Formats: sequence, C-alpha cells, structure tokens
Amino acid sequence: MTGQTPRINLLMIESIKHLSIRAGVSALTQHYELLTHDDRPNKKGKLIKCPHCLANERVKSFSFPEKTCPNCMAVIPKHHWLLDQLRL
Repeated sequence: MTGQTPRINLLMIESIKHLSIRAGVSALTQHYELLTHDDRPNKKGKLIKCPHCLANERVKSFSFPEKTCPNCMAVIPKHHWLLDQLRL
C-alpha cells in the first residue's frame, strides 16, 4: 500500500435528536432530518444544519443544488443538509 492513501468510510448523518430530561420530564429540544424535495420554507425561513460541522444557518429558499457552509466552507449537496423539524 505504498503511495496509496487509505480510504475512509464516512457515514452520512440522517437525523439528529436531542432530548432534555429535567425532574423526570423529558422534552425534545432538537430534531433535524434530511432535506427532501417536499420541504418548503415559510416566510421566516427554515434552519438547516451542516452535516459536517453541525453549524446552523437560516435559509428562505431551497432553490440551490448545493450550498457552501459558511462555517466549515464545505460544498454540500442540497439533500445532505439537515432540516429543523421543530421550529416554524
């Protein structure tokens, strides 16, 4: 294997959930899933999360084939971004 770079198998994040449990009461504080072709933003826009660095960004249009993350500068296809499912 001289002169060859090892292949790294990267798993794509498909969803993120964060539960908060206080005094025996649980609450879902984050819920992100992959952006699909059926998703539409509202007037305020939607939060999307970078699958590489997990930084949030608000967008008002999903009319991009790929988007550059302003935090890690990675170019990511549209359907790899994670969409916030809780906030309107």
